[in-house]
Amino acid sequence: MLTFDTQMEDLSSLLREHLVEMRKFAVLLGSDYLKLTDVITTSKSRQLSRKLLKKQLAGLFDSSPNNYHLIALATIFSSLLDIKNKSMKAYANKSK
Repeated sequence: MLTFDTQMEDLSSLLREHLVEMRKFAVLLGSDYLKLTDVITTSKSRQLSRKLLKKQLAGLFDSSPNNYHLIALATIFSSLLDIKNKSMKAYANKSK
């Protein structure tokens, strides 16, 4: 069983990687020539990664909804990657 700290490190790394990949995707979309297969592949990959991040966030909020670092990571996720831009109360309420 993974400890809370290990799960937090995993979440932080995955969030960082996802943000870097989203930047690369934005550069790809801004290029003069687009290969549709690259766009589809990258967008599907980013969608799966975002779902995994969301699932990990929910699991960690179940364990410790008042953790400062978790709230900071959730704020980053919510403001940059979550279409619904949920508040921290929404994550905390779902964890109960």
